[in-house]
Amino acid sequence: YLIQKNTYDIKGNLIEKLYSDINGKIIDSLKSSKYMSFGKSIYEYDENNNLMISKEIKSDGTIKKIEKYIYNSKNQILNKTREDLLSDKFLKWEYSYNNFDSLEIIDYYEKPDSLKMKVKIKYDSFLKMIEWNVYNNDGSINTKTKSSYNKDNKLIKKEDYDSEGLSGISEMDYDSLGRQIKYSSSVSYTHLTLPTTPY
Repeated sequence: YLIQKNTYDIKGNLIEKLYSDINGKIIDSLKSSKYMSFGKSIYEYDENNNLMISKEIKSDGTIKKIEKYIYNSKNQILNKTREDLLSDKFLKWEYSYNNFDSLEIIDYYEKPDSLKMKVKIKYDSFLKMIEWNVYNNDGSINTKTKSSYNKDNKLIKKEDYDSEGLSGISEMDYDSLGRQIKYSSSVSYTHLTLPTTPY
């Protein structure tokens, strides 16, 4: 029997998440959910309500994981790090923006100075994302997604590519009110999964 208890500050920010059994004992893991993190999590924010630090803690007080965030003056995330203290694993994301304040580049590191992948994003004149390009650390293409829009700036087509070429096409149709009425995918394919980011 699993109970999740969330605690918020006066601004509505989540500051603590706790998983316990019916008797209040903290639960660290479940066999049925081996990839989920339980135990206790705490969160700290800056004066602008941006998440600054999150910690995952076991029932014995051991800190499992720490995530830290850095923002610019516009409250856009610039840097995120994740340290897994039980496996000594380190991940880092760095974010860059264009002159229109749209996310343009994400650099992903598996060690403090070891670039693993780079994401480059392109936009059209309406600031709609038209390309999401993922590159390996040697500069070769890993995956690419190209997006097309109609005159109402509604997404109507997505083309996915891997290192060997086109891997899938998705298309959307809308009614006169702009509501999506159809979605189709012509090819079965798998997407690259990057470690989780705030985006």
